[in-house]
Amino acid sequence: MAEVIDVTGEVISPDHENITPLFMRHLAAYKFFLGYVKGKKVLEVGFGEGYGTDYLAREAAEITAVDVSQQLVEHARRKYAKTNVWFMRADATAFPFPENSFDVLVSSQVLEHVKDYMRFLKEAKRVLRPGGTAIFATPNRKAMIDGVNPYHYKEFSAGELKAALDEVFGGCELTALFGSPRYMEIKKLEQGFAGKILAVDFLRLRRFVPRFIKKPLYKRAYESVQKNVEGGSGRGDDITVDDFQAGGGDPGKGLDLIGICVKGARG
Repeated sequence: MAEVIDVTGEVISPDHENITPLFMRHLAAYKFFLGYVKGKKVLEVGFGEGYGTDYLAREAAEITAVDVSQQLVEHARRKYAKTNVWFMRADATAFPFPENSFDVLVSSQVLEHVKDYMRFLKEAKRVLRPGGTAIFATPNRKAMIDGVNPYHYKEFSAGELKAALDEVFGGCELTALFGSPRYMEIKKLEQGFAGKILAVDFLRLRRFVPRFIKKPLYKRAYESVQKNVEGGSGRGDDITVDDFQAGGGDPGKGLDLIGICVKGARG
């Protein structure tokens, strides 16, 4: 039986009892990345459970995948062993790689977890070869309940992400991931239910609660939302990766923002 990683909505596994629409949304970002990694030497930052790395490995020449959690490194090594994939522990703000090491860097649902996110972006640029591409997917702050997730240090609007990326790389492209009408209906229900839970904190006192206290509370609330909105009703069972598309609209109205940056010839 496959090992199942504990979840809070931050680390999702295809082996979980219920494959939620959120998993398909995350997988859709990897589907977008796939077009950039064919035949390339790739660095993935923050691989989580490892399913995305495994997905990209079918096209990439080789992938080095790093995460800050040693537990996740060991899990991924056991489950997703391939001759062109290396899983290792590393901090996003201090990569153990020399300059100009990779053709492509990808990172999904990670930037918001890094306290010194500007240092992360500078490290990403440093390890890319001249002409290399860095792609960052991160939740759009305008499409979520702002400031609730205790695992996030910084949630970006489209303008904020573009400004941060341009400061480091210059001239980055911004697009976004959009959901189908049926997915958006589920998301609306989820946010409505979450809003009812948060209504008890009408003074927004959660802003002053330490992260170590908020994390278990957030996990219980996340599980409650999943159970009551998707759970026994079967809502979301038919949501697939094809319910999401990149581009085709105003990035500021997307679910997840996607920044695409190219390192200049002079670095």
